[in-house]
Amino acid sequence: MFSNILVTVAIVLGIIVLLSFFSYVRVPVNKMAFISGVGKNRVARGKLVVYLRFFERVDYLDLSVFSVDVNTAVAVPTNDFINIKVDAVVNLQVDETAGILEIAAKNFLNRKSSDIATSVKDVLEGNLREIVGQMQLKEIVQNRKNFNEKVQENVAPDLREMGLKVISFNVQNFQEDKQVIENLGAENISKISKEASIARAEADKEIEIAKANANKEAMDIKLKTEQEIAEKENALAIKKAELKVKADTEKAKADVTYELEKERKRKEIEEVSGQSNLVREQKAIETNKAKYEAETIVPKQADAEARKVEKTKEAEAKKIEEQQYAEAKLYKEQREAEAIKLRALAEAEAIREKALAEAEATRQKGLAEAESRKALLLAEAEGLKRKRTCRGRSS
Repeated sequence: MFSNILVTVAIVLGIIVLLSFFSYVRVPVNKMAFISGVGKNRVARGKLVVYLRFFERVDYLDLSVFSVDVNTAVAVPTNDFINIKVDAVVNLQVDETAGILEIAAKNFLNRKSSDIATSVKDVLEGNLREIVGQMQLKEIVQNRKNFNEKVQENVAPDLREMGLKVISFNVQNFQEDKQVIENLGAENISKISKEASIARAEADKEIEIAKANANKEAMDIKLKTEQEIAEKENALAIKKAELKVKADTEKAKADVTYELEKERKRKEIEEVSGQSNLVREQKAIETNKAKYEAETIVPKQADAEARKVEKTKEAEAKKIEEQQYAEAKLYKEQREAEAIKLRALAEAEAIREKALAEAEATRQKGLAEAESRKALLLAEAEGLKRKRTCRGRSS
């Protein structure tokens, strides 16, 4: 039993001793762990790593982006021989591309970002001076993006040999002693001011032209409206004249009809009156005849009969004469009524012609006034447009 306890203790001690040779580390995501020693070398990132203590070691390579302040300590001549100083900030990072990562590990293993920045600063400044010497000052100042891209392209091979890559390159400022940049700015400001003045003048010109066109359109609409109003007024005047002519004609016809009817009734009354007189005369003759026969002696019958015949003839003659007179008078009155009718129709036609002539004259006068007004307004609009165009050109 004692031997079994010893065996158990020995096993436990063996396990403890064996475990003491093993250890582990947690590798953060912004670092790369390189495990080297016995066996095959390993790399790990962002995970738990187990290694043999005393037989393997763990080294780290910082993968974080770090900044390097780059500046030309002395003035560097540009392609157009203007000395300038350039201040820039470069963001770098270890290149994790296969093959390049190993180069970075050889150069910067277990080194801080600040140490790496110090190591590459001279390389960056040298490439910066090289690109400054290839470009003119105006191009550098006006096109910083192109300048930054050229520096990055130029420095990329050198950094790749060190296991690094450029994340960004940004120029902070340019400095020179001759105030060339300031003069370029003044020149650019003057140019921009001139272009702005020209643009403002063009805009004012377009505004004036637009106003002139708007005024012209407004005048055209006004003229068209006035012309339409004049035409409608003329049409109304003509319509009124036609209605007046029609009314006068109808009145004249009514007057003629009234006169004819009046004359017809007068003649009927006269005819009735004439017939009444004739009846009275006949009755008087018959009365006288009876009286005469009663009072006259028989011997005088022959004489009376003769007188009777004579009176009868006289009465008939008088009747015929009266009838002829009445017929002549009726014919005369009919002729007079016809003449009155014709005269009324002629007067109505004359009134109608006169009204039509007056309406036509009114319409022509209105059209002439509208055309004259339109021509005057068009001339004023054209003059205003030319005046504003000349003003826009002179400005």
